[in-house]
Amino acid sequence: LPSLDPVEWQAESKAKPAMAKSRDLAIRIWFIFWVSILGSVILDGARPQELRWEDLR
Repeated sequence: LPSLDPVEWQAESKAKPAMAKSRDLAIRIWFIFWVSILGSVILDGARPQELRWEDLR
């Protein structure tokens, strides 16, 4: 069992960076996804307000 521990540790240390990279990539994708959706909603919401302000003038 003690001889297998370093091998398992090496396998975990190799697997963790890959998992961290995939997690960071997923977070970036979700962040970009939500920012694009919120940005489009804000822009779509701002356009009618600009038209309303022009109508009020």
